[in-house]
Amino acid sequence: MNITAALLLAAMLVGPERPAAAPAYGPAYGTQYPHTLLTDGTDFLALWTGMDGVHAAAVDERGAVRPTPSRALFQGQYVQGTWTGDAYLLAWYFENRVLTARMNRDAQLISAPVPLAVGDAVPVAMATSGSHTLIVLSRYLDMTAILVGPDGQVVRGNIAIPAETRPYAVAAVAVDGGFLIATIETTYAPVAATTARAIRISAEGAVESSVKLIERLPHNVNSIDAAAKGDRAGIAFVARRNTPAGPQRLYTFTVDAHTLAATAHAPRMVVGDDPQVVPTPGGFAAGMIEYQTNAPLLLTTIPFDTGERHATELATSAPGSDLRMASNGQTVMSVWRDYRFSPPYSYSTTNMFGIAFDATATRTETGVLPVAISGVAQGHPAIASAGTTSLVAWMDLTRTVQGNVMVRRFDARGNPLDSAPTALVADVAVQQPVVAFTGEVWIVVWRVVLNENGNARSYMRRVARNGAVLDPQPVDLGPGAAIAAASNGTVTLLAFDRQLLRFSRAGERLETITLPETVWGGVLASNGSDFLLVWTEGSDWWQFPSPNYIDVHAIRLDASGHPVGARIDVATSPANELSPVVASNGTDFLIAYAHIAGEERVVRAKRVLREGALADHTALQPGSLVGRGEMSYSVAPREDGYAAVFVRGIDGRTAALDTVALDARGVPAEEPVTLGITNWYSWSPSTAIASTMVAYTRTDPALGDVERVFVRSLGGEPPRRRAMRR
Repeated sequence: MNITAALLLAAMLVGPERPAAAPAYGPAYGTQYPHTLLTDGTDFLALWTGMDGVHAAAVDERGAVRPTPSRALFQGQYVQGTWTGDAYLLAWYFENRVLTARMNRDAQLISAPVPLAVGDAVPVAMATSGSHTLIVLSRYLDMTAILVGPDGQVVRGNIAIPAETRPYAVAAVAVDGGFLIATIETTYAPVAATTARAIRISAEGAVESSVKLIERLPHNVNSIDAAAKGDRAGIAFVARRNTPAGPQRLYTFTVDAHTLAATAHAPRMVVGDDPQVVPTPGGFAAGMIEYQTNAPLLLTTIPFDTGERHATELATSAPGSDLRMASNGQTVMSVWRDYRFSPPYSYSTTNMFGIAFDATATRTETGVLPVAISGVAQGHPAIASAGTTSLVAWMDLTRTVQGNVMVRRFDARGNPLDSAPTALVADVAVQQPVVAFTGEVWIVVWRVVLNENGNARSYMRRVARNGAVLDPQPVDLGPGAAIAAASNGTVTLLAFDRQLLRFSRAGERLETITLPETVWGGVLASNGSDFLLVWTEGSDWWQFPSPNYIDVHAIRLDASGHPVGARIDVATSPANELSPVVASNGTDFLIAYAHIAGEERVVRAKRVLREGALADHTALQPGSLVGRGEMSYSVAPREDGYAAVFVRGIDGRTAALDTVALDARGVPAEEPVTLGITNWYSWSPSTAIASTMVAYTRTDPALGDVERVFVRSLGGEPPRRRAMRR
C-alpha cells in the first residue's frame, strides 16, 4: 500500500456515539430469581438475583416500584433480610462468607458489607425482635443460629437448633419479645418420615423449649414458612405422600408463643407447593402458586381455619414459582416469577411480577405488575448503506427471548433521519435480522423460531430510501433461516440455508439458486459485479482425535448469483477457523474469521482476489491479525482499505468494542479506537458495520445495565467501484 493510502487509513475519524432509539422501560431483561419479600410496616422490599447480581426494589401498596430501573447492588446467594425498626438488615452468602449490610427504605445500601461468618454455612432465615436479630445458618443439613445487634455485630454465636435428625427447612419469626423457629426434619429408617417442630428462643438467644407439631408423617416436604401476629405464630407446609403421584396436602398450625401450645388445623388438598404464610384479620392464611398443564397460573390463598380458599389468576397458561408474600397490616403483597414472556414451546426465561391483595389476602388491590424493571434491552444490530444513508435494524428485546424488529435511517454523520424507529414486526422469537440495499430499496429479513426443534421461517419487508415501509404485511419467504445478503446494485442475493434467493433492484423476489451439497448457508459480499460466498466446514466435536477442525472456504458467484469455478480453500490450518465475515473494496474481497488455537483466540483476515485466488497467505498460513477478540466482529470497505469493528475481552465481565482501519490485505494501519466499554451477561456484545457507519451493542448502566444499540459514523466514504492500486 502506498504512503498516501496509509495516511488516509490512519486518519479515520470516529463520530460521536448516538443511541439508535430513546430509552424505554419494561419488565427486566433476563431471568430473575426472587430471594425474599420484606416490609417496614408501610412499603415492601423485594430482593432478587438478576443477570448481573442481587437487586432490590421498594414496592408501595399500589405496586409502584422504586428505583426504576434497579441496579445490581452486590454479588451473592441465599439472601435473607428483616426490618429492624429503622432500616433493613440483610444477610447473604458470597465466596465462602456470610455478609451483612443495612439498607434503607428506598432500597439503597447504607453500610458496607461486613463479614459475619466464614465457611460453607448459608443464611436460611432471619427475624428481628427489636434490638436483636436472629440469623439461622444451614450447613449440610446442620443448623445453627447467630444473634446480632442492630448494626450486624455478633452478640451470641453458635446457637444450636434442637433436632433429632438433620433439619433441612426452617422459618423464623419474632414473637413476644423473642423468636420462634419452625423446622422440618426427615428420617429414612425404617421408612421415610417427616417431623415438623416449633422451637422457642429467647431475645438473648437461649433455646427455651421445643415441641413437635407433627411426627413421622409419611410424606415429603420441600419447605416450611411462618408468620407472627402478636403472641401467636402461623406455620404451614405442603406434604406429598411418598408415591409417584401421591396427593398433596397443606398442613397448618397456630402456635402460642408462650406455651408452644399448637392448634392443628384440618389439612387441605392442594395442587401447589412451598406455601407462604401471612397474618390476616381473622388469623393466618397460606398462599401458594398452583399450576397444571394447559391451565391458568393461580395464586391460591387458604385461611388456616375452615374458611373458603380464594384463587387469583396470574397468567392464562404459564408455569410459575418462587412465591414470596408479606403483609404490612393493610396490604398483602405477593411477588413471584413466571414464564408468560417465553415462547409457548420453550420455557427459556422468567420475569418477576407482583400483585397486591387487601389485608384478608382474598381481594386484589392491583393487577399483575412487573417488580423487576429495566430498560428495554436491544440486540442483534444489522446495517446496510445506500451511499451516505444507512439503515440500521435491531431487536427490541421486550421479552428477553422475544421482541420487535426495529429499523431507523441515519446519515453519514450518525444523525437519525427518522423521528422514531419503525417496528416491522412485533413479538417474534429472537433471531438476527439481515439487511441489504438492493440499489433502490432496503430489504430487511428476519427469522422466527417455530418450535422447540429450532425450525424457523423467514419473513421480509422492504423499506424505501425515504423510510417508508413498502410491504403492508411481512412477506413469507418460507421455512428456513436467512443468514446473510449482498447486492451488486442489480441483483441481491440472500443466503438461505442451502439456497440463494435472488431479488431485483425493487426488492422483488426472483428465482432460487440451489447451492452445492457441501455448502450450508454462509456469508456474502459483492464487488459491484460478482459475489463471493463464504462458509465453514468441519467439526471440533468431542471425539478424540477430532474428525476435523472447522475450516473456512469460499466460492465465486457470477453477477447473477451462479457458482463459478472451484471451491477456494481460505483457512484450513490445524487451528479452528470459524464464523467468517466478508466485505469487498469494489475489486477484491477480505474475509475475517475467528482463529482459535489453544489459548490463542483472535480475529484474522485473508484477501481473495476477484479472480478467485487467495492472496498474501496460503490456506495453511495464519491470516493478518485484526484484533484479539472473537466474540463479535464485522468488516466493511472504506476508501483504500477496510474498517473492522470487534469485541476485545478485558476481563471475565468486561469488554471493549474497538474499531480499526485495515489496508487491502487486512493489516491494521493504526491502533484500534475504542468505541465503548460493555459488560456481558447473557450473550456477547454484537457489532455491525457499513462503509460509513458502525452499529453495536453495549450495556447501559443508566438503564439497569441492559444492552442497547448505538451508532457512530466512521467519517469515510464508500469505495468507488474501480480497480485498486496495488
